[in-house]
Amino acid sequence: ANTGVVVCSPMTTALALDGYPDNGFFFRTAPSDSLQMVAIARQAERTGARQVAIGYLDDPYGRDLAGSLEDAMRSRTPELVASIGFSGDQDDLSDVAELLLEDNPGVVIVLGDADDGSRLLTALDAATISPPQIIVNDSNRQARQTIQNLSLLFRDRLQGVAPQSGSSMGDAPSGFFVPHAVDCVNLITLAAMDAESDNPVPIRVNMAAVSTGGRVCVTFAACASLVEQNLGIDYNGLSGRVDLSNATGDPLRAWFEVFGFDADGNEVYDNPIEVAV
Repeated sequence: ANTGVVVCSPMTTALALDGYPDNGFFFRTAPSDSLQMVAIARQAERTGARQVAIGYLDDPYGRDLAGSLEDAMRSRTPELVASIGFSGDQDDLSDVAELLLEDNPGVVIVLGDADDGSRLLTALDAATISPPQIIVNDSNRQARQTIQNLSLLFRDRLQGVAPQSGSSMGDAPSGFFVPHAVDCVNLITLAAMDAESDNPVPIRVNMAAVSTGGRVCVTFAACASLVEQNLGIDYNGLSGRVDLSNATGDPLRAWFEVFGFDADGNEVYDNPIEVAV
């Protein structure tokens, strides 16, 4: 990212990139996992539970998620009573499940990938006959076979939170993060138009400027027309409000999908959550 090339990713959500030394050339239209952790904290609070426990995969990915979620929980009503890491090398996670359930939390949050996160879900299901609300991060949505085999009561208490990957407009192109890709292209082009230059430095400077603070426009044609009139714009694209941070290049707000699972392990969607930093 220090090559002097403006880069915009439509689907890289890794939390490790939040502070990456990109010299201001790297942008994202998909939200960082740090925002996803805020969304999960908000969903936990919405349950009305007084206590929350976190089980996370004890590797760099899982530890980063857990740390960000713990930060997000500090300003919220539920008390964090446990945050317990588990290893992908542990064959038996029953002890981890018992520790997470020890204080009878109203919510248990499971953070990890589909393979190891699903193993903890299975252990939690086996450890309780009256499960708390279970919330998982987006990677666990791929554990369809495991979710099929969970008890009916446990599956009914299971929710996931994931970035909204589709479009906020009904007639927009569909596909996994396709709207975010379109928004990347439009933002770079509009920033270049606003800078009246193809030099990456002024384009970099204008990326955040064209995404917020001016006249709202929702199509490239409408936004380009305003730029040609030397008017400031606030590009609200196919993925919704695309307000980029001037400091980090990341979205300042994002929509997240809340979903449950049917008997076949397929996702069933609920109302989305908007999260802003």
